[in-house]
Amino acid sequence: MMQHNKLEILHLTKRFGEKTLFEDLNLTVEEPAVLWAPSGWGKTTLLRVLMGLETPFRKTASALS
Repeated sequence: MMQHNKLEILHLTKRFGEKTLFEDLNLTVEEPAVLWAPSGWGKTTLLRVLMGLETPFRKTASALS
């Protein structure tokens, strides 16, 4: 029996002072994925928010197994 995992991010907003990194980001991942973007685009910050190491301005996130 195959297990289906799902990560859902709704309305993620992350700001650093006056700079907005994410504004109302919505993302659903249902299979393995790679975060690939140039330096400074927020890949590490996104992972830190999901792990609870950074505080977002606003978010709803859930991990369903």
